[in-house]
Formats: sequence, structure tokens, C-alpha cells
Amino acid sequence: MPKPLMFFRWRAGTGEIRGSQVAEYLGANLQIVRSPFSATGHDDEVCIFVKGQPPEDYAKGSYLDMVDAKERFSWIDSHPDIKLIAVSKTALRCMRKRLNRDDIVIIPEHHCNYDREQRDRDEIKRAGVIGNNNAFWGFSEDIDDQFAELGLEFEYKTQYKSRQDAVDFYRNIDIQCVWRPHMLGHESALRNPLKLENAGSFGIPTVAYPEEDYVAEFAGAFVPAMTMREMFRAVRRLQNDPVFYHDMSQAASERAEAYHIERTSKLYLKLEGVN
Repeated sequence: MPKPLMFFRWRAGTGEIRGSQVAEYLGANLQIVRSPFSATGHDDEVCIFVKGQPPEDYAKGSYLDMVDAKERFSWIDSHPDIKLIAVSKTALRCMRKRLNRDDIVIIPEHHCNYDREQRDRDEIKRAGVIGNNNAFWGFSEDIDDQFAELGLEFEYKTQYKSRQDAVDFYRNIDIQCVWRPHMLGHESALRNPLKLENAGSFGIPTVAYPEEDYVAEFAGAFVPAMTMREMFRAVRRLQNDPVFYHDMSQAASERAEAYHIERTSKLYLKLEGVN
């Protein structure tokens, strides 16, 4: 018989987005995990464990939403009956190859812009990125000065707790710059293009190192930069070429629509066993 959804999430940004936000949007059940914990008593629900390791008593038919937790591979090897969710196209390819499984479901991560707000000013005054210390690898006072030489403020926001914090950040930037050339192997393949989705949903173009998942899902809808020099050249062009800015803004906005929560949430309702 069909069952309702039950999300188990840990205290992390991914748990907030793919656990709490999805559960709230769908009206599903939710438990914030404090290890150790038990899943006993949830046999009448389809359980989704967001990124964290499920307990040994997980119910038959449960899913592990692995996201970027490469450390789960060894656990999955010894628990082959757990169903799996991948967060991106590159993650799906990586998981299929590593686990030799063709039954993995892909559910993209939704962006923060539920209301489809759009950037509505002509001036380009502020660049930035939101994320942990890896969002702009090697950021320094010198790099900040280079943005200043272009007449741009650069906001690197590393303290945030809620979806609203992300929305407020994107309301106040005009160009997003992401620089993570150190992401390699599983570290790169298991990622997803959330930063491009978020910025693009507001019509904000992104200049970024062409990470594997960015190319797979946002090719043509962001400006790739292989070097820091190329990044500043692209930023300067976005500043000085209104047609280029408009074209990249529109491409990013159109691409991001596929990642709206009203679209991605429907994929959870199609999981095997869900009512």
C-alpha cells in the first residue's frame, strides 16, 4: 500500500534544504536527528535519510539521499537493499559507476527563490558569493582589492541559517563569483549546481570555475573562467556590456526554473511506495 513520506535530517545546511524545507513544502513528516537514533516504528512510512548514515533498524523501502557524502559509499556496500537518491546528473553517474547500480533516483536540489523574485536594477555595484570557506577558494584582501579596482564591492557571506538569509543575500548582489578549482574526483562529481540555481533564479549571472556539475547542468547559462584573470575579465565584461549581461541573466533565469521547489518536490511524490 502507498505510504506517506518521512524525512530524517541532520543539523547541517543540506538537512535544512533537502530535509526541513522539502518536508514543510510537501506537508511530510520530519525528524531532526541527534545520533545515536532509531527508526523503529516508521514501517508505515517511506523514510528518507538526508545525507547522514541511517540506523541499522531502518525500515524496508527506505531511501538514502546521499548528496555529497562520499563517506557513505562503504556503508552502502554493506547495505545493498537501501534505495538511493542522487542530487545531480554528475552524482548519478558517479554513484552508478562506483556502486554498479542502475536503480538510483535523481532529485535535484531546489533553489531558495520560491517567489521567483527578479533583480530589477540597472546598476552593477556588488559581486559576491554565499557559502562556506570553500565557496571562493583562497579569497584574500588582494582579491578584494581587485574587485574594488573594478568599482565593485564583494560580499563573501559565510554566516547564514535560513532560506531567508540566502534570499536577502541574492537581493543585494549583481554578479555571483564562485571559485573552487580544488574540487576534484568524488568531491566534485557528487556536487550539485545549487549556487548557479540560486543566483540564476533571481536573474543574476555567475562567473565560476567550470566545475563538472556546473558544465553538466548549466552549460551556456554561466560564464566559465579557468583562471582568476579570466574571472576578472568576465566580470568586467558583464559590467560594461549590457547585452551580454542581459543574455547571461536571461539564460540563467530560464535554466533555474527547472529547480523551483514546486517542480523538484513532485519527484519525491513519485518515489516507489509513496502515496
